[in-house]
Amino acid sequence: MRRVFAFLIDQMIFVFVFMAAGFGVMACSGIFLEDWILWAFMIAIVLLYLGYFLVCDYFFRGMTIGKKLLRVRMHWCQAEGSLKVREAVLHILLKCFFAIIWPYSLIVCVSSNFKMPYDQKLGILYLYDERGKTPVWKVIVRVLAVIIAFYIILMAILSFILANISKNEYYSFGDVKIASVSSVLGYQKLTGYASSGSASSMEVKYQYSVENGAELAECYAEYLIRNEDFTYADGNSTMLKKENSDEEYVITAELLYTPTNLQLNLHYNSTK
Repeated sequence: MRRVFAFLIDQMIFVFVFMAAGFGVMACSGIFLEDWILWAFMIAIVLLYLGYFLVCDYFFRGMTIGKKLLRVRMHWCQAEGSLKVREAVLHILLKCFFAIIWPYSLIVCVSSNFKMPYDQKLGILYLYDERGKTPVWKVIVRVLAVIIAFYIILMAILSFILANISKNEYYSFGDVKIASVSSVLGYQKLTGYASSGSASSMEVKYQYSVENGAELAECYAEYLIRNEDFTYADGNSTMLKKENSDEEYVITAELLYTPTNLQLNLHYNSTK
């Protein structure tokens, strides 16, 4: 059981690293990334993930941070030299494979007294010394404490990211910039953010907590029409559109609101 929880803790630690790296890339390159930057970032994340377990396997005989926290002790009679590298790489590949098919892996692990099929092949034993022989309830408390701390830090990171996005003066689509809600209406608290797409077709959603959604939506729409060359799309008062034949792009802005919320949906499409 501890082995499963230790693996989950390692995954949560990596999520922190992934979010920190993603926020750093966004801060340097903007919210929307070019395709090659996105691919390079994903490849770097995969290499970082594999490198973490490679370092643990090669230098610490498979002991990860999660195992240390839950006092799981590995006994691994590793080879030397190039064979040690091969064993470490094989262990990582098998671990990743079984992580992908996790429902099956969990069944196999539980039914085999928390042993994985590759343990015997690689000569890996999981032992518990006297320090590790703690009651199950203490193990559960430790795991819950780690999970609670994880979510507290996660929410703090998300709040920090949203606060920084809310301070942006512009919404950027490559070289195209549109004045943000906060720059037009004054600082507004951002409570939700989502984005998808690529460099040629992007969609982003901003949700703000406001006091008078209808009035602020009208003010922002008027600003876009007067200063950003937007027009109402098909007579719809909540949908605005901006076309530029020279730069070959189309931007639509949808304003949705309630008395306490204002949501802006932006869609950018390159016609090149």
